Amino acid sequence: MKKFLSFFAAAMLAVGFTSCEEVDDPYVTPDVPENPSDSTQVDDNVNGVTLPYEESFEKSLGQFKNYTTDGQGAWVIDYSTAKATGYDNASKVTTAGTYYLVSPEIDLTNVAEAHVAYEYILRYDRGQENQQVYITAAFDEANPAAGWTLLNGTHTEGKDWNTFSKADLQVPAEFLGKKVRVAFRYNTNATSGSTWEVKNFLIAQGKASDVPEVEEPVIPDTPDTPVVSDGLVENGSFESWTSGVPTSWKPKSSAGNATLAQSTDARTGSYSVLVKGATSGNKRLGYKETTYKAGTYTVTFYAKAATADGASVRAGYATFNADGTINSSGYKYMDGYINGLSNTEWTKVETTFTLDADQQICWVVMNSKNPGKDVLIDDFTVSTADGGLVE
Repeated sequence: MKKFLSFFAAAMLAVGFTSCEEVDDPYVTPDVPENPSDSTQVDDNVNGVTLPYEESFEKSLGQFKNYTTDGQGAWVIDYSTAKATGYDNASKVTTAGTYYLVSPEIDLTNVAEAHVAYEYILRYDRGQENQQVYITAAFDEANPAAGWTLLNGTHTEGKDWNTFSKADLQVPAEFLGKKVRVAFRYNTNATSGSTWEVKNFLIAQGKASDVPEVEEPVIPDTPDTPVVSDGLVENGSFESWTSGVPTSWKPKSSAGNATLAQSTDARTGSYSVLVKGATSGNKRLGYKETTYKAGTYTVTFYAKAATADGASVRAGYATFNADGTINSSGYKYMDGYINGLSNTEWTKVETTFTLDADQQICWVVMNSKNPGKDVLIDDFTVSTADGGLVE
């Protein structure tokens, strides 16, 4: 019996050795480079994600990745959207930057038709080239700004932070049958930039649907980003104050004869300027004396009555003699008075002035003595196509 067991054990051992000789080495993994740093980076999804592919951006960027190609900044999750903005509401500073939010590789190799859809809010648009959607079949992580084809360069500016617009775009035929990536590209300079929020990204098979026009929002316009002028006036948003007066808004002359106060009832940012009124005479908010070139200038600002009694304003400028005194021609005003200002909403005031020669002037906003009540002013800007500052 012992001999039989010994023979059986020996036979089983022999079979075991034979079987081991026919099994591949389990530690050899074909087609994987020994040193990945010397090869093209392998994507997390080697074969690409398949359709339909969705990202809500409600809590994270999902499989999308940030690539900042210039300056500073990145896409972030805010208000259950992917948001890009160069403006920081806490510091009131805009930082220049260009950043792409790039999708994972999407497999369209067996797809005859595909479309890309998403929802968005765009505010404070400074040019459509600053918010664009791209597609590529040749994404290079080492050069993320290269190789893109524009998919959508037109976005509708919204009126509030609650009404989302919709985009539904057909994928061009040249990208079908390939593996592609889609990117949201945002750009801003250091002076002013838009805010762009995106949610509910979808790429799926089929044709893009017709998207109806966005209805006019019913929520009042309450922007939180200060409007920035093009350099022709300083501190037109009235965010900077010195000794109780908005910086740059204390002329040496009597052009600015009103008593001013800081108000937290602002159209944008944190502050506006309150221009106190009087029934005894017109009171003026005056900008510092500045020399401008001959040309045509557009002055824009927003006004609001500080009380339920209403208010009236008028835009203009003062001119000066060589000794710095206001000359005999006094004040130049264009258009008429803006009467009946409400204390519940901001009224846009816009007017145009032409300077026939280079001259020193002082921009003013008159608070009329009729009714002579306090008025709020915010977001004062000046623009020109043919003038400018005299250095």
